[in-house]
Formats: sequence, structure tokens, C-alpha cells
Amino acid sequence: SHHHADPRGARMRHGLPTQKPLLYVAVQNLTRCPAETMDKHLLDILVCPLSHVPLRQLTAAELKSLNDAIAHGGIGNAGGDTLTGRLNAALITTDQARIYPVEDDIPVLLAEAAIDAAQLADQPVA
Repeated sequence: SHHHADPRGARMRHGLPTQKPLLYVAVQNLTRCPAETMDKHLLDILVCPLSHVPLRQLTAAELKSLNDAIAHGGIGNAGGDTLTGRLNAALITTDQARIYPVEDDIPVLLAEAAIDAAQLADQPVA
């Protein structure tokens, strides 16, 4: 007698390896830079995650204005948090639209961490 094998059972289910999505990180190799140019090279590749506008460091005067405004309790970020602590450094977009805090020498380039720079213009000059 001729046995008809169940076609579902006959077909081997070859488990294809699941392809992990590759993360292409567009960061230049910074390890070859001399230490004193590291920050400059890093700033050259950092951009605002929202507008992709380049970033520069706040000047001492700008940082003082920002910290004074934070002390007055008038500065909030895009995530809806009111800033309370002093910043030792911050980055601003070259079009002066957004400011990003730098914590422990690490720029916090998150959309919700963005500070609308227009808030500074609204602050009373002490």
C-alpha cells in the first residue's frame, strides 16, 4: 500500500537566522585625534537631533545668562521639565534656536532635553 506523507510534515521548516538590524553609527573615528582637538572634532559632528543644525558651545556670558534664568525658575525643556540645577556647560544651535545641556562632559542631545533659546530673551535682565 502506498503511504501519502502529510505534505506539512514532509516539508522541513528551515529556521532562518533572524537578521539583527544593523546600526550604522555615523561618527568619525575620534580616537586618533590629539586630546586638545577632541572637543573641536566632536563639535564638528554634533548636530541638533531635531533640526540637524550644527552646535557650538555657549560662551561664558551666555552660560551665565542661562544659569541666571534657571535660578529664577523660568527655564523649561521640551520634555516639560523645569530646570533647577546650574549647568557647567551647554551647546546651542548655530541658529540660536535650541540649547542642549552638557552633563559630566556629555552633551544630552535628546529632543526632550532641548531648551527653547527664546526663553532666555523673555527673562528680565538682572
